[in-house]
Amino acid sequence: MSTQSFQPDRSARRLQLIVQTTLACLLAGIFFYGVALAAQHIYTVSAFRAWMSRGAESVAGVRGVNRTIFGFAHSFIDMGKDGVLVKRYLLHDPYNPVPLRQLARLSLGKLALFYAVLLAVALQLARSPGGRNILAICAISAGPVLVFALLWFGGDIERYLPLYPVFFLALTYAVAEDRKGLTRILAAAFLGLIVIGSVLALSRNRLQHQERATAERIEPLLPLLKPGSRVVEVDIHDDLVNFSRSFPLDPINLNSQLLNYPLLNPGTPQTRHWRQDFAARTLDTWNSHADIWISERLLAPQPKAEWDWIEKSDPNVSWKDLPALFSQFDFGPPQGGLDGFELLLPTQKNLSLLESLSQPTSEVRK
Repeated sequence: MSTQSFQPDRSARRLQLIVQTTLACLLAGIFFYGVALAAQHIYTVSAFRAWMSRGAESVAGVRGVNRTIFGFAHSFIDMGKDGVLVKRYLLHDPYNPVPLRQLARLSLGKLALFYAVLLAVALQLARSPGGRNILAICAISAGPVLVFALLWFGGDIERYLPLYPVFFLALTYAVAEDRKGLTRILAAAFLGLIVIGSVLALSRNRLQHQERATAERIEPLLPLLKPGSRVVEVDIHDDLVNFSRSFPLDPINLNSQLLNYPLLNPGTPQTRHWRQDFAARTLDTWNSHADIWISERLLAPQPKAEWDWIEKSDPNVSWKDLPALFSQFDFGPPQGGLDGFELLLPTQKNLSLLESLSQPTSEVRK
């Protein structure tokens, strides 16, 4: 591969094109953000600040190096729920402990391969002038993306999409320039893992099984839901919370308005006042003549491994806090089997408890 094609072009015409492209992207961003703000009737600076402050708390605190390390690799390689296993191992989760041998077998190998490829590509690029130019482009592109990921939801795989063009450009160049074969071997293993992992993760049988399992869990409850009724799940990791996004064409999502309410958003300041939020939301729902249905998981003495709960991941809430609170309420007959739901009854006892919880200084009754 000729290195001349990757030499910097500092001509006036090229600089003019860069300026024009930058301005076009800026104007496009302003336009689309403006459309989004107008759709929410936000037309003043004060309204914009209020809108920003409302959403700030829901994402604050979801940051860190560990999220970025796994999120970056997960963006390229399907790692399933390996991140959950790693957190359980590091935090010594007492409910669902994970031994080191399980991590070595499932997670650490994929992670090591991904970063070995990055290192091999970087070393290969550093050996030639054309490669160094590409390496500089990668560094300039990766800097803002990785800093942003460190500060805001670094575990989300879409965070790293802007790096795909330069990453595969660098990978292709490094493989073409490799003389010893190590980079080619690592690249072949990496690409093979991407293909195999994607095929397995997106296979029809697997997706149909996930869709059916979630649908069967909620189907018995659907005929009992009034307009405006809410279904309370443990946290944002519950499959029901993402059901409409994962399977938008499922008949349940096409023909019903399932209003989910994840009780917790672990890792964010929301967990500091989750009891107060729940009480306020429940009272508002009852005032609109709708019902609150509680997942029976919230009454379980300990979480099952498949629920993706990670004990000690948030200092503001422990699993024992959930059954300690919800065991105090009055419920109707359970619906939906072993992993079903219970109707929170608007009894005087429940009303008194919710009103006490809705106060800013309320604590869980021990």
